[in-house]
Amino acid sequence: MRTTIFIIISTLILTSCGPEYKIKNGKVYYSSWNEGSGSNEMLIDSADAKTFREISNDEEIKLAKDKSYVFYEYLIITGAN
Repeated sequence: MRTTIFIIISTLILTSCGPEYKIKNGKVYYSSWNEGSGSNEMLIDSADAKTFREISNDEEIKLAKDKSYVFYEYLIITGAN
């Protein structure tokens, strides 16, 4: 029983460490984790929360767009439509 609980908790912790976009209080944030600094959350000032959408892709990269910009993680991709 303890082994099962340990496996479930470990799986939840390890799978929740991936980067993601979050919308909180009408603002868009890029949330990530790394071993050096732990949990990071960066405000994407130029993102419009109302029109912000993730772009699905076959690669495991974080892409998103809003009415004005295309984003790679928290950076604006210049020249993108």
